[in-house]
Amino acid sequence: MGYLMRKKRKNIIKLLASVLLLAAIISSAMPISAAGNSPVRIRVPFPEAEGFTMTDENGNRSGLVVDFLYEIAKYTGWLYEFIDVDANDMTKEFIAGKYDLMGGTYYSEAFEKYFAYPDYSCGNTKAVLLTRQDNDNIKGYDLRDLNGKTIGVVERATDNIRRLEAFLSTNGLSYTLRPYTSEEVAANQINLDLKAGKIDLKLGNATDDTGEYRAVAYFDAQPHYLVAQPDNRELLNQLNWAMERIMLSDHIFPKKYIHGISMIQVWKTFC
Repeated sequence: MGYLMRKKRKNIIKLLASVLLLAAIISSAMPISAAGNSPVRIRVPFPEAEGFTMTDENGNRSGLVVDFLYEIAKYTGWLYEFIDVDANDMTKEFIAGKYDLMGGTYYSEAFEKYFAYPDYSCGNTKAVLLTRQDNDNIKGYDLRDLNGKTIGVVERATDNIRRLEAFLSTNGLSYTLRPYTSEEVAANQINLDLKAGKIDLKLGNATDDTGEYRAVAYFDAQPHYLVAQPDNRELLNQLNWAMERIMLSDHIFPKKYIHGISMIQVWKTFC
């Protein structure tokens, strides 16, 4: 009888040791904020950007960036402090250290010293080809109308240009690109040339589809990211950990929340 009791106690001790070891492994794999009791408060800039960061008349926050942040919080336990900011000031203030995370940021090698990019994007924005409302030569429902046309592009938007060329080539279309410098864009030259018929179309983002010009084709543009401060590796690791689990549990999550509207182009500050 004593032998059986001792054997039973040994088995119980082994079982408890296994449970404790498993708990330790799970705990070590979790970010600190998710494993601890005290939630981390994350400062996030909040410009008004249709489809991405929006505030209604009751002060409720919504948009693609908000959807992602709240999904991430399910894994990390983060609390967010949304800080209203003018879009023109957001990037400069992020670099100055005022915020912990910033949404809607495009990747550029030149930005890596300013932004810590996670391993996963929040999806792709949309690019659009726009023409004049009265241009009857381009109807929009037949891509063959784009063949041989001249397209105005912003020369610094290299990734969007690459995707445009892939889109046109895939559809067997010939084209001519007319690049515009930053100075020409600031002087509204691309729109003046479109109105004058010097170019047939211009490449823009979905936010440029305001009704002044007619959209004739949409296609996927560059991916956008939630970024952390470059010196905050702990926060970046937690962000990667959470986003990996989002993708593992629902790999089409980014596509489900795409609004077809491009986020603020933060490269304006640097290019």
